Amino acid sequence: MAEQHEADAGNAARMDVRIDLGPIDIPTWKSPPPADPCACPANAVHRTGLNEPGGQGVGLGSLPPGNVVPPPLAQLYLSPGSYVVSANFSVTSNFGGGGVVFTYLGTRNQGNTSWAWLRMPNHGAPGDSQVVHLQSLITLTTSDWLGVDAAGGAQNSAFLASDIWLIAQRVGISTVQTL
Repeated sequence: MAEQHEADAGNAARMDVRIDLGPIDIPTWKSPPPADPCACPANAVHRTGLNEPGGQGVGLGSLPPGNVVPPPLAQLYLSPGSYVVSANFSVTSNFGGGGVVFTYLGTRNQGNTSWAWLRMPNHGAPGDSQVVHLQSLITLTTSDWLGVDAAGGAQNSAFLASDIWLIAQRVGISTVQTL
């Protein structure tokens, strides 16, 4: 019903509208939000590399005499499921020489799922570095490990890796769309 107010006398009539909302349920406003159904666990490892032998990083996986392969720069052991994974690290020339470095991310059972080549300049000085970013989407049917590694140089420790991050975020369903 419309009501006219004294302050509006002589002016156009003002309409007051009333809506019955009913009582507000106070406990609803005080309870915590429901759990996010998409909140899935994340696994991560960070290896600084600064306190490794040699003092400035982790030697890349070039093959030493006897073809003994060093362990990956970083690895995670994962249960079956789908994961969005990423790796980031810095590669530095240890002796100032140039060369090509192959970086890769993958699992023991699936092989490499993401990789990149780095060209280290010939005129590089010790300390010159490049940052590597690798991403992938993997689905594991059995327990497996995820690893990130790099190889380069004619001898061990021609290039060093430091500030190594390896992150796996579990997801419910995984799809890749290539544009």
